[in-house]
Amino acid sequence: MSRKKNVKANNKKKFEKENMDQISIRGVNQENIAKRNNNKNKKIKLFILIFIFATIIILNRDFIESNLLKDSNKTLQVIQKYPTMPGDKIGFYDDLLIKWNGKSLIGINNDGTNKWEKKIDFDNPLVFLGKDTIYVCESNTGDLYFLDLNGKNIKRIEFKTQIKNIVEKDEFIFITLESEEGEKLTVIDKEGVTQMSTPLNGERLVNFISNRDEDYIALSTLSIRDGDLNSRLIFYKGKGEYISDLDFHEEIITSMEFVDENSITVFTDSKLYFIEDGKVSWKRELDPIKDMYVDKKNKDIYILTTNTLENISYDNKLKNSIHLEQDYKKVEGFNKEILLIRDHEIIGFNRGRKNLKYDSKEKIERVLTRDSNIILITTDRVNIMSVEKNNN
Repeated sequence: MSRKKNVKANNKKKFEKENMDQISIRGVNQENIAKRNNNKNKKIKLFILIFIFATIIILNRDFIESNLLKDSNKTLQVIQKYPTMPGDKIGFYDDLLIKWNGKSLIGINNDGTNKWEKKIDFDNPLVFLGKDTIYVCESNTGDLYFLDLNGKNIKRIEFKTQIKNIVEKDEFIFITLESEEGEKLTVIDKEGVTQMSTPLNGERLVNFISNRDEDYIALSTLSIRDGDLNSRLIFYKGKGEYISDLDFHEEIITSMEFVDENSITVFTDSKLYFIEDGKVSWKRELDPIKDMYVDKKNKDIYILTTNTLENISYDNKLKNSIHLEQDYKKVEGFNKEILLIRDHEIIGFNRGRKNLKYDSKEKIERVLTRDSNIILITTDRVNIMSVEKNNN
């Protein structure tokens, strides 16, 4: 009997030990599971924090740039000077400045020396410095000469009627002629082939643009009808095929530009219009507009008024508005920056942040942009400027 009791006692101990081992293993497993869950929760929290931080950075990029990148402020440095006279017309090319002083065309090297000079002894000359061609007219006889950048004659066209104006724009040459029937506009390409010719019917031609890729031409005219001022926007296609027109009563079209294949921005003295396929898509009333710039790459419209620079998208959404302390006259695009110009100052903005400032002792008459340089024209000189870090 005692032996059976001992066996039972041993079996009981063995059973209890196995149960304790299982309880111990179960406890360890639960502890490991808890640790794993805790680590997983930490990773999720870390991911959420990183996501929130990244979102804050993206949404506040302008704030960060304006506060952390203050050492990136820039100014302009003169790298080349050319003497000029009031009234001189100036054209810039790869390694050449060409000047028309009313009597002669002069090609000037980068070092300021004259490369060539060509006297124009017409009774009533008109000169336009194009992209890669110089256009010289004897206005009275209607003779038009194409010159290369060395001043050599490469083509002559006889219109046999008075030429009142000539402009190269968007790869076309727009010529206003005085005919027996009144003024008319003739458009030719760079080969001298006539693209269209249309009478102006007593209306004054104000502006013209073309979209070479889609073969569209748009004209703006100004007239007085029944005592009221009226602007008209006229669309043509191909060889002068009339498409449609739009009237702007009691408004003056100051500028216009193709922004894509079939869309045009039109600025009047009081409104901005966005026109698609010949119809007004939307319009926006504005304070008197001083100037505008269209950034086609980013699809942005910049409007300069008396004390504000507004950035509007193609779908009429206000993206940014900058209050201006001074009264600026012009707005220009330069690489990734927007330049504002007044008589003795140029400032630049990048993504709404002011990052460039230049003070000029001479009165600024005009500013041009070319590649990485800014060209500043005053009454008696032309300064070629480069962008430099401001060490002040």
